[in-house]
Amino acid sequence: MVFNGMYYLLNAKCPHLCNGCFLDSQMSYSARNSDQAIRDLTQLKEDWKKIRVTGSNVLRFLKIEEILKLCEQDYILGDVFTIKRDKERLERLKESGLKRVFITSSYSDNVTKKVSLEEASKAIKKLGLELAISYIMTHNNKGEVANMVEEAISVNANSMRFMRYLPTDEKPNSLNLTDDEERELIDKIYKLRSEIPKDKIKIFIHGHFGTKFRPSKGPICFAGEEMFFIGLDNLVYPCEFLINPNNVMGKFFEGKVKIDRKLCGYENDECKLLQMHSGRKR
Repeated sequence: MVFNGMYYLLNAKCPHLCNGCFLDSQMSYSARNSDQAIRDLTQLKEDWKKIRVTGSNVLRFLKIEEILKLCEQDYILGDVFTIKRDKERLERLKESGLKRVFITSSYSDNVTKKVSLEEASKAIKKLGLELAISYIMTHNNKGEVANMVEEAISVNANSMRFMRYLPTDEKPNSLNLTDDEERELIDKIYKLRSEIPKDKIKIFIHGHFGTKFRPSKGPICFAGEEMFFIGLDNLVYPCEFLINPNNVMGKFFEGKVKIDRKLCGYENDECKLLQMHSGRKR
């Protein structure tokens, strides 16, 4: 039986400690061994239609060229500092089929400075690669949507996407958006997207953001149904934003994935995770 999408985490060590980072709970684990990663990915390809690798400092991961070819993956997640330092490796990856680089801008968290974003963009564009910038929306930066669009355009990004900050549990969190804030944000984003030509920049909204308020237009979240995520602990989660002991869906062992939906509340197709984060099923 062939399943759909599986994301495989390579590394979680990161010095930046950005607010809202999905890697927080995985940072205590060592990075994957590159040879073991290749063996794992080769076995996963037997059962899954699409395999993707992710993590911090993916650009510097040993044998990343071979890994991307194996996964038939034409993009990587990067950060401005690594891209500035590793331009030569970025060029080698382009020769291996790389087409696009995703960067997350922490905008008002003072981690990704605009000057660094500009320098990284120049390095990416010089190689003829596409730049996609992700913005994680929180209570703290909810008023910066227009400025974010302006920033992305100013550094010649090809596309940008808005993502809602997702806590990994249901505890009160100062970064989390209220329903009213999320509704207002979604309206602003849709308005801006309708006003800005796609040839200037393409604006996307992530699958878990805003579906509660625009169910007929909002994107669809496939977490835990057609998309899964293997952490460095070799446990299986619905997606990278829901890495938490309460959200474990199964395990990865000896090259095979075993999923038990009852572990995190998937019974009779009622997903407590999607309900918790206002997601919409396919």
